[in-house]
Amino acid sequence: MATFVDKETAKKWLERFIFYLEVERGYSKNTSAAYVRDITEFFNFAEKEEGLEFSSETLRQFLAYLYELEREKTTVARKLAALRSFFRFLQKRDLYAENPIEDIKTPKKGYYLPTFLYPKEVEELLLAPDTTTILGKRDRAILEIFYSSGLRLSELVGLNLNDIDWDVGYLHIRGKGNKERLTPVGYYAL
Repeated sequence: MATFVDKETAKKWLERFIFYLEVERGYSKNTSAAYVRDITEFFNFAEKEEGLEFSSETLRQFLAYLYELEREKTTVARKLAALRSFFRFLQKRDLYAENPIEDIKTPKKGYYLPTFLYPKEVEELLLAPDTTTILGKRDRAILEIFYSSGLRLSELVGLNLNDIDWDVGYLHIRGKGNKERLTPVGYYAL
């Protein structure tokens, strides 16, 4: 049975859900923003004259639509996870009785072999910056830190000079979810 929800109500529910994620669950702004994008995409798809159609059939059509767009299985799985959390939230708060996503299975993720660079390619990459200039020295340091410590780009961008323990050769990193860790850094990077 199709159940329709007016757009304003759905919008208010989404706002409450995001507040719940950020305040009660402690999710980052980036994670919350991703949930908003995924749920909003479904809202746009589910929009009919009568309002937003929250039904298992609409969700299945949404999945078919994502596959027509050739979205990766990981992307589809993330969108389903966002919707699953959203509908569970609505049920727990007695805002919406049914859970249309309950019987929908998450697609199995494909397994891919990681790509890598051969030692000669790494050497060429590290030697690419012109170290006779200030910017070239900076770029070389960035590449060396990336190579020797395996940081995420966001972690590298957030790195400050006082995060480096020059004597021991460690970096103090603030990663995803504001988790902190110590990471060794190579001699050349230092």
